Amino acid sequence: MEAKNSENSHSTELTINGNTTLPEVLDQIEAEGREYNLTREQYHELYFLREKARLIQQAIEDKVDLDHNTNNFIDNTARRHADELLIGLSTTEEVRTHAREFYFDSRHDALTGLPNRRAFEEELEKRKAKRFGILTIDIDNFKSFNDTYGHSTGDAVLIAVANIVKQNTRFRDSEIPTIIRPQIDTDERRRIENQEEGDSVIRQGGEELVVLVAIDNKTELTAVAENIRKAISLINDIEVSAINSDQLQTIKITASIGASMYDPSRQNPLETLRESDNAVYASKGLNKNKVMLYDGVETIGGINRQIYVNPLTNEKYWEETKMTTGKNKPEREYHKISQENEMQNQTIQ
Repeated sequence: MEAKNSENSHSTELTINGNTTLPEVLDQIEAEGREYNLTREQYHELYFLREKARLIQQAIEDKVDLDHNTNNFIDNTARRHADELLIGLSTTEEVRTHAREFYFDSRHDALTGLPNRRAFEEELEKRKAKRFGILTIDIDNFKSFNDTYGHSTGDAVLIAVANIVKQNTRFRDSEIPTIIRPQIDTDERRRIENQEEGDSVIRQGGEELVVLVAIDNKTELTAVAENIRKAISLINDIEVSAINSDQLQTIKITASIGASMYDPSRQNPLETLRESDNAVYASKGLNKNKVMLYDGVETIGGINRQIYVNPLTNEKYWEETKMTTGKNKPEREYHKISQENEMQNQTIQ
């Protein structure tokens, strides 16, 4: 086995022929790849899980019941495909390239290219030792875009909004693990490790995006949110026609944004996410297309109430939830807190 090394390439040639088995290939990768911290179990498991996910998705699309026999078939098929794929690779760098592609696909939304829920949970774990802000962005009237103009229009709106959010934050994609990272020189690696922490933008699902903002105060957080809201409202390059119509028109896009600050001394990040989600409800309940900041709990009329602030007007609102006959979810109502009410801490009618 010969290793070919240069300043710009650490690729290793592997001895492979028609009789080479997977364990032999992986043994070579492990032996020659120690400087990359490679292990055969990690590579094989990565390919296996990616292929298994693909087969499960295909089964769902084909309306196949995921019973015991089907799951066993998927497991065996995925394992075989992973074996065949690894045997077909001839250098450790080719293995790493394929692993990077699979890693990216497993952590990114196919439509917008944004990190997905899995990447989001990893980012939360990385950041939880420090203060940071969370923004929840919900596109207003999104269902009507799909119903009136078709799902391709909804997709175009999502892509446009995702791009706007990235442009108005210090967007930094989720990091690739060291084991499958491209080889770079020491100076470049030091620059990456020392660069300013960025913001993470995630597609949470449907028409909702979440931003983890690397700042430590509410004023800056709401300023970022307001810039995003304004930029979304200025999108004017999506021309569509209603279903069964040829007449083109430009659609108006707005978003409701909820904001909340995470403080590691008082809560976990998922609680902060719920607060920003609830702040979106406040924005929706107050005519949409605005930023609302979760501002803690106050006692009003002897009852603890969730408080939300409009950062543009400094108006504060408290939330009241009511159960309505025939509905499974409580209805939310928002009541403005006047200066007099706030000073005297009186019940709001």
